[in-house]
Amino acid sequence: MKTLIAITSLLIASSAFAANSDQRETRADNPPAAGRLFAKIDTDRNDHVDEAELATALFKRDEHQIARINQLQKTGSPRAVVALARFEAEKSDLMLATPEKASGFIVANFDRDGDWELNEAELMTAFRSLHKWQETTRDTRI
Repeated sequence: MKTLIAITSLLIASSAFAANSDQRETRADNPPAAGRLFAKIDTDRNDHVDEAELATALFKRDEHQIARINQLQKTGSPRAVVALARFEAEKSDLMLATPEKASGFIVANFDRDGDWELNEAELMTAFRSLHKWQETTRDTRI
């Protein structure tokens, strides 16, 4: 009887885990999450993200990453070394080294209508493209 309960519990837990992992998507691929992300970045609520808003968001992201790395280092986690290496590798790219350079690069390359601001679709396209680029180059940078 105990074995039957254990197996049943294991099956339920594994099916719940599998269902949850299928639902996980990146923010750029999940429309509701993408909308929330865009709303966070669009601080003046004009339905466009300009270079300054994007630079501010990227600066906050960098601050968050540094705080996370510091937290990992304080706890002695081996993940701190990997996280720091990834952060430094991202910053070694001259076009994306600072939030100001990165925001200028993103707006210049992903603004399709020429207004020097990104609407939600343009911003999500930029994030998806940069995410794919990071994934393909991550193994060669570390």
